Amino acid sequence: MSFLLSYLVLVFIFTFFEYFSNVLFSKTVSKTHISSLTSLRSSCGRLSSLVSLLLSSLLLTYLSVKVVVLLNFILAMSASLGVIYLALKAKTAQT
Repeated sequence: MSFLLSYLVLVFIFTFFEYFSNVLFSKTVSKTHISSLTSLRSSCGRLSSLVSLLLSSLLLTYLSVKVVVLLNFILAMSASLGVIYLALKAKTAQT
């Protein structure tokens, strides 16, 4: 039960960060380039997902499922916070 609750909390937090980064992305990108940049972002996301699945499958041979899920969320949160930090830093540098 505690694993399920912690998983749901992490999914909620990750969904919040994804929404926040999507809002920052849409505000930062110009309307003339949004289509190509959205396509690039989607392709990068797919490649990252593939790498994440490959690494997870390798880690599952050595670690438990709980540890691998936790590591995936930690890496995803770190990457999300890094992107948000860089976007906010770039935005404050422009103003």
